[in-house]
Amino acid sequence: MTLIRTLNGGIGYRARVFAVAFLNDGQTVAIGGQGGVLLFRVSDGALVQTPAGASSTTSLDVSPDGQILAAGSDATDQYGQCVDCSIKMWRLSDGALLRTIDGNNNGIISIAFSPDQQYIAAGSGDRVYDGAVRFWRVSDGTLVRSFNQDPNNVYSYVTSVRYSADGSLFAYARADFLAAVARNPFSASAASLSPNSQMFPASGGSGAVNLTVANDCAWTATCNGTCMTITSASSGTGSATVSFEVRENFSGSARADSLTIAGQTFNMIQDGGLGEDCSYSISPTSSSFSASGGTGIVSVSASERCAWQPVSTVCWITITSNGASIGNGAVSYRVDANPTSSGRKGTITIAGLNFSVKQKGS
Repeated sequence: MTLIRTLNGGIGYRARVFAVAFLNDGQTVAIGGQGGVLLFRVSDGALVQTPAGASSTTSLDVSPDGQILAAGSDATDQYGQCVDCSIKMWRLSDGALLRTIDGNNNGIISIAFSPDQQYIAAGSGDRVYDGAVRFWRVSDGTLVRSFNQDPNNVYSYVTSVRYSADGSLFAYARADFLAAVARNPFSASAASLSPNSQMFPASGGSGAVNLTVANDCAWTATCNGTCMTITSASSGTGSATVSFEVRENFSGSARADSLTIAGQTFNMIQDGGLGEDCSYSISPTSSSFSASGGTGIVSVSASERCAWQPVSTVCWITITSNGASIGNGAVSYRVDANPTSSGRKGTITIAGLNFSVKQKGS
């Protein structure tokens, strides 16, 4: 290997560099780190562009068509709280900032565009309760899918995400030495689960997951812990229903388990039976939307041994994050456009607390 060039942004101190990415022309390289994002020409080392608004950057990716540069940030204050935990996207032709996606206090550690450029994936860790793999739609920045990791493992934050070249598979790595490969949830051949999470009482119970997959696709179902038992067939071809049984919880604390079905994850949260010993709060307690709708996030504070589940009381509010969790967490939701001229109200119930949503008419 021959050293061709050493790049230096000319900043007054040697800012740490955490990410590099070649642009599609092969002649320009982007670097990201504590000094933000800088673009250099490889031939002479000249600084050619400094995208505006970049903060401490941990990850970079270039869109498949070569037109957009994305940067993930994990900038925190002295208390470890996010100052800028976001994904920013710039148009490379003129450096214009196209979109900023808020990471909701989850530091963005790794990002990757899907091969069809419809989605951008991020691996995150929020330093509070667990890591997450999240998918946003590139066109409007909407969070469309989120997979929280182990809420009882502070090292489950996601350090790397990547798609296969054909977009059919998705892989991620965690800080606890775990690496996972799954089918891309948005590819044409991907399997889907309904529901993808469920909460059970301490007494346990039975449940079922509906698997939708192409008729010629083989699948397997496995338990990832000891809290559940699969009671139906654990393999097959085409769409099916996978049944399971949740054992009674004698631990006195809420617990989590999961099933992997056709490469997709079904999360189970089980209450610990603590009742009034659990305390919960949400912030904010309400939000208002225009007729066009939009997305929002509710922060949930809960005792570390206590489980909770968000439930939408109306069809036009959809929970987009995992449906149940333990301890502190967040609920992401989407409000559909209102086709009527009348305003409307809806509620998301979280651990017995009501989050109110108001929307104007069109």
